[in-house]
Amino acid sequence: MPNRMPWQRDSDWAPEYEKYVNDLPGLVRAQRRPGVRWMTVFAMSGMEEEASLLLMNALTSFLRFGGSGGGSYLVAATSAAALAGCRRLRLPCWNASAVVAAGMAPAACAHLGQARLCPALVRYLQRHGAQGAYLSHGYHLACWVKVPVVAALLRALPPPPDPGQQPAAAAEWAAGGGGGLQGVFLSDHDVVYLKRVPDTLDAFFFGSKFSSNSSHPPDPDPAAATAAPPYDVTAMGEHGGINSGVVAARNTPAVHAMYDAWSRLITSRDSDQGQHLELRGKHWVPCRARGDCPGAGPTVAALARHNPPWGKGRICPPVDRSNHTHWVWYDGKGEVRDHCAVRERLYAHMICLGGSEKLRAAKALGLWFLDETDPWVTNEAAIAAAGLPCAPPSDVARLYVMQPAPPPVPPPPRGRGI
Repeated sequence: MPNRMPWQRDSDWAPEYEKYVNDLPGLVRAQRRPGVRWMTVFAMSGMEEEASLLLMNALTSFLRFGGSGGGSYLVAATSAAALAGCRRLRLPCWNASAVVAAGMAPAACAHLGQARLCPALVRYLQRHGAQGAYLSHGYHLACWVKVPVVAALLRALPPPPDPGQQPAAAAEWAAGGGGGLQGVFLSDHDVVYLKRVPDTLDAFFFGSKFSSNSSHPPDPDPAAATAAPPYDVTAMGEHGGINSGVVAARNTPAVHAMYDAWSRLITSRDSDQGQHLELRGKHWVPCRARGDCPGAGPTVAALARHNPPWGKGRICPPVDRSNHTHWVWYDGKGEVRDHCAVRERLYAHMICLGGSEKLRAAKALGLWFLDETDPWVTNEAAIAAAGLPCAPPSDVARLYVMQPAPPPVPPPPRGRGI
């Protein structure tokens, strides 16, 4: 059955990707699918019950409606505990524990104040993963695992054509053409996908002429009809910066430079999002449209902050947190529940919520696709009730660029006082 999830397969099923749990380039080769030019990664620090269920729900939507061709994704398990949970679900797992622990060790040890305790802490991170209460040291480190994961995956992708050796192919790739992998699509595990991800990204970055879905209508962006250079990165805009839970990053020198600089800022005292904002103007600049990213260059990424999925630019899901069975109403107008009718809604991200609230929110939104009695079974009735999958051309989202917010005002210099 084409709609069977990996955890629903027979015990004698032996997918090729299981051989590459410790070989990231090999896993990328095994997971590539023709016509899909983005490698998706779900980064998991832990796989306790709630996290596993959220990941299963996210993957059900991604594999059923996300247009991945049944592949072109992997799960980065950043601890031994996460890897064990990933393998129980028969997923394409990458053992990222050593990579992440090495990248995070300085920050993980900095707040201890005792160097002799550092090796034990790093071993703990490799075994159990970063975790902790909201805004704790462990919480911040858990937010950061995505940065070394994406940096490593970008390095593992097949390199783009060399301009010196293949100038025509390199120019085609840079403009968004060709069949090679363009980059990495990072996803949190508390996301539900509603439309085709690769085609949406192709249309957003390069214009619909490069989308493999021929049913996609002409791109209304005038830059699509010109030779305007594509973006390097996109993520949902949040306040003056981004939400780092859903990020598409091309395999360009500017993106590598941004991730290298971002990795050097890893700290247990602040989140990855907060520190990313510090790189504005240095390693990334906000875009207004394709080709309109003042200051972008070989080491400065052109970053397009795309729209939130909900009405009036709201980033939080429209659920009443006092009663999770109700759909909340804003300003006397109901949020549109027909996900296919809202063309700019690619996904629903359960942010602004914690722990079990995320599960209840997905259920309140009608986006929980696991059976209530046996979560290893897909709830086909829930999928049908959600109106999914969307029919063409509504199966490709029309993301739009949020206009840049003013850069943050630096704090005044400290005086000596009087």
